[in-house]
Amino acid sequence: MHLIVKDADNTAMKVTSFKEDVCERLLEEVQEGSILHIANCKIQPIKSKRFQPPGTLEREIILEADSPWRVHTGAYEFKLAPLKIEFTSLDDVRFLAPGSTINVLGILVGIGKIASFSTETRVDPGGGADDAPDEAEVPATGERRRRELQVVDASNFVTRVSLWNNAADSFTGQEHQVIMLLNVVVAPYGGVTLNVYKKTVIKLTPNDPNTKDAVAALVEWYDSLPPGHVHTHALGGYSAVSGQLPNVRPRTFCKTVREVRNSSFGFGNRVETFNVMGRIRRVDKNGVVYRACRSPDCNKTAVGPNACKIEAHQKARGPKRYCYTLRLSVGNGQSSGSLPITVFSPLADSMLNTEAQELWKVRKIDCDVDAVIDPLYGTSWWFTVQARTRRWFSKTTGTAHDEIQYNATGAVRLENPEDLEGFDSDADSDEEEDSDASAPRQEDDEEGEDDDEESGNDDDD
Repeated sequence: MHLIVKDADNTAMKVTSFKEDVCERLLEEVQEGSILHIANCKIQPIKSKRFQPPGTLEREIILEADSPWRVHTGAYEFKLAPLKIEFTSLDDVRFLAPGSTINVLGILVGIGKIASFSTETRVDPGGGADDAPDEAEVPATGERRRRELQVVDASNFVTRVSLWNNAADSFTGQEHQVIMLLNVVVAPYGGVTLNVYKKTVIKLTPNDPNTKDAVAALVEWYDSLPPGHVHTHALGGYSAVSGQLPNVRPRTFCKTVREVRNSSFGFGNRVETFNVMGRIRRVDKNGVVYRACRSPDCNKTAVGPNACKIEAHQKARGPKRYCYTLRLSVGNGQSSGSLPITVFSPLADSMLNTEAQELWKVRKIDCDVDAVIDPLYGTSWWFTVQARTRRWFSKTTGTAHDEIQYNATGAVRLENPEDLEGFDSDADSDEEEDSDASAPRQEDDEEGEDDDEESGNDDDD
């Protein structure tokens, strides 16, 4: 743990200890405003600037197990100036290295529901995320729970904040409430997000003397916004957990299908989020509805080798649940090619305007299924999509294959067909409309390392 101390000249310095007994004693005896007497201490340069709190010296005091220190209880002749907390603008988060620890002051504009998934399907986002001190403990059941917050500050930019396990369960904040996050960690999930871990301090409606002016200025800015004001997302990084807020537009420009197909989105370990606009050309009706885990927070399949293995979910009781897996082929102009986009529940339920549970009841009546699915053909949508690489193994050849998966996490229907007119338009070509929609599916010849088509949407963003 670390503290920030100031001397009579108002110079701030970081005090760090890695010794458990020292940390426990500091927590018991020291509070804000305490006067510390430290003798014969070790002083060393801070190894990385990302570990240097704003406004402090480039060196830190290291307290070892035998370092003599005490809380001064006598009288003192000088008054310490309050330590000013430096907050990072949400517009600047996208420029910070993964693993950077920052302080944020903002207003809650969205609070997502808790999502539950197994640690076995956790995505390694790469890009330096291994350096991020995400220390969310994994319960013995192997289940991880996440709640995502959407926070805006006076820069007018919105960023997602991820709460894990107990922090997700116990969060009591409400929309339009001020939230202060100290020592929150930058992570590259879905473009950029902020991770709350066990050393992060969360304060709702903070009233600390050293932050009251910043809080007052933030509230004044927020209260002065006109009705219908639209914020901008820091990177357009939406997810299935927190959804797509109606008053937040993505920062990233909308991509054409051609641009996505020619890009490197999702290659390697990277999980990337982008927006694409296109018309639905085809819907695969095979396996549209599947039996899902009984837990309402989990979209994993309930049967087969990829069934949900979370112990708490296996003990859940109640009626059988069913979810959608919509496999769409989306394109712009005829020469743009097609993009295979998969949509899971509950987004698919919203697009079809019919719950998967209801469609399951009439699945044996082809005309009723067609009546639900067919209205999607030819409709135009603005999709928010996550791209990632999936590896699968061929039973026939014994070789590994990589393919890019595109999963929709948000969808807005474009009511005016002219919205797509001229968007990525080219002269007609002889290219078959769906010849390059996706790599051939290997449903009967693969053992996926990740989830199969009935795995549902349990992405770790």
